[in-house]
Amino acid sequence: MLKKLVVLFIMFALFIGTISPALPVKASTVPIKMVLNGKTLVSDVSPVIQNGRTLVPFRVIFEALGSTVEWDEKTNTVAGYKGPMFVLLQPGSTRAWITGEEVKLDVGPVIISGRTMVPLRFVAETMGAQVDWVDATNTVVITHTPDPVPTAQKSGDFTTVYSGELTHMNYLVTATSAEQVVAANTVDGLVEYNHLGVLYPSLAKSWKISNDGLVYTFNIRQGVNWMTFDNKVYAEVGAQDFVDALKYVLTKENASRTANIAYGVIKGAQEYFDGKTTDFSTVGVKAVDKYTVEYTLKAPAPYFMSMLTYVCFLPANGKFLAETGTRFGTDHKTLLNNGAYILKNFEPQNVREYVKNTHYWDANTVYINKLTYKFNREASQLAPELFFRGEITAASIPISVLDGWMQDPARKEMVRPAPTSTFTFWYAFNFDAKFPAQYEPENWKKAVNSLNFRKAIFHGIDRVAAMLTLDPYNPERQIQNTITPAGFVAVGGLDYTKLPALAKISTTNSYNRNLALDFRNKAQVELRAQGVTFPIKMMMPFNTGSIDWTNRVQVMEQQIENLLGKGFIDVIPVGFPATGFLDATRRAGNYAIQEVNWGPDYADPQTYTDPFLPSNTYSPLNVSAGYDGTYEKLIAAAKAEVRNVKKRYELFAQAEAYLIENAFVVPYRVGGGGYIASMLHPFTSAYAPFGVSNLKFKYQVVLDKPMNTTQFYEAQTQWQKDRDAALKRWGQ
Repeated sequence: MLKKLVVLFIMFALFIGTISPALPVKASTVPIKMVLNGKTLVSDVSPVIQNGRTLVPFRVIFEALGSTVEWDEKTNTVAGYKGPMFVLLQPGSTRAWITGEEVKLDVGPVIISGRTMVPLRFVAETMGAQVDWVDATNTVVITHTPDPVPTAQKSGDFTTVYSGELTHMNYLVTATSAEQVVAANTVDGLVEYNHLGVLYPSLAKSWKISNDGLVYTFNIRQGVNWMTFDNKVYAEVGAQDFVDALKYVLTKENASRTANIAYGVIKGAQEYFDGKTTDFSTVGVKAVDKYTVEYTLKAPAPYFMSMLTYVCFLPANGKFLAETGTRFGTDHKTLLNNGAYILKNFEPQNVREYVKNTHYWDANTVYINKLTYKFNREASQLAPELFFRGEITAASIPISVLDGWMQDPARKEMVRPAPTSTFTFWYAFNFDAKFPAQYEPENWKKAVNSLNFRKAIFHGIDRVAAMLTLDPYNPERQIQNTITPAGFVAVGGLDYTKLPALAKISTTNSYNRNLALDFRNKAQVELRAQGVTFPIKMMMPFNTGSIDWTNRVQVMEQQIENLLGKGFIDVIPVGFPATGFLDATRRAGNYAIQEVNWGPDYADPQTYTDPFLPSNTYSPLNVSAGYDGTYEKLIAAAKAEVRNVKKRYELFAQAEAYLIENAFVVPYRVGGGGYIASMLHPFTSAYAPFGVSNLKFKYQVVLDKPMNTTQFYEAQTQWQKDRDAALKRWGQ
């Protein structure tokens, strides 16, 4: 008779000798045999039965299944690693950790004749195998489908052109993706996402999470070095590097734009940032020893692991930070590299060159050997032709030349849609205008503080017409009605944007001519009584380095003025160069209304709230006239809910609905999209709907020829199937 055990997760295995005393076990009069996929497994210690549980030797089974095992004599811990998962056990203890989460075994590992033995059920539930017990022959029959072995990928080098120069590369302070791309490729963090969006160990080889969800303890991978630009070893990466980096981020004088993410979750971090204490030891991060770093949170944060992929939690060598001081991240010589690539050279307005880090701990997953960025002020205009001539690896195909490419048989085969992203774009109103007098900032302030005026603009922007400048073939592909994109997170099988507060908003087109005109009429009466002069000047900055943006503001100027009337509104597009664009516009308050964007930093709706809080320069509400703090109160209530995820999400949804219903924002679209000609395989890139994972070149492959549109959608369908299977397999 067979007893069938069906497995839940995939895992691996362990073994290693220890000096722990052996526990009493029940011997069988008939030896127990193990058969894996039809092959008998031989061990010098046979399986035994203890307290009704069959115990099997780790090394024999798990090494046969392709896992690796380690023994830490200091902590009396055996560890097994396979793919993104790991198991930690301590012989003589019923405590175990599966990828950081503690579980309790009814029978723990024991030592028999110098071999670590583990309960068979535990093996089954962690390995995803099917286990049968054959009474007649005293045989354990294990059926397991091996994981596919990754094949070596061939790839060419990557070359591109750009027009907007970086102002700096200090990843501990920047919040812009153009600058973060440097660290994404040169600095590894504790964990990372692969091309299917599965979370893997990176510089952390393993970790433990306390039962109360407050303490995360990471075991740092040994032998990983910081490399200088000229490929020399500077120092080994250690636990202290994570402490020193976070201290830099939380030092207010360094003006980190991502400090709020760290002090939002780390115990004592905000008090240190605000200067209430100068004792950094009160902050919830410490190096327990050379290779162990521990974080203590101020409240449970189920999304904390995803936060660790963002720049504010990346390491930095403290000695190097002290040596470089304010020069840190100003060029390739003032950065250290521990990641897939080394920034070999940076000549502003000339070239940036990366080379593969030959000392990289995971070098087998890096296929592109060299990345070259060449400065060209006309990059966006020239890139398509440069690609066609084979001089660069990828180029966006702007609408100005898209029709020509689609009508040319040879070029059409090179064009495909660019994947969309979870970056969110919206139109931000400026309640604290600081633009030149010629655009009448005081008049604008009165107007923008009128709900009727904002709703006239909210319902008056034809977003589909605007999107035609980016995608004339499928303009509705990227339109979204919320700030948080659909598909970002879900709870109980329900997408966040379908929660009660957002359900109607997410399916309603904000463009409505009748409503726009009705609110315009109400605004005219209201604002005339306040002394507002008409037409109201609405200064709209745009980036001259972007062809589609340049075209879009012209379309919007005509569309809004034609609908609301030139006697009511005067839309004034003002162009600024790509280099330093944000510093000259949004960050300086030099706009009336501006297209802005935000990328999520971790897997929780909270990540989309930062732009609207007082500490930011996107769309802070606190400077609007008569604002009563409703949004901040809703956000505070949502943040405080750390146990009930559904309730937490519902509270964030209510806050987001408040933003939209009061026209503090005009949701526009998700990021990415448009059309591209590229030799890069679009589905080999590291993937996560947040953070900097999508900026990595690790895993990416340069193809022999570009994908066309049909091939793109076929590859996208296969990728989604593979992703769904991987997430299910690894329990993520």
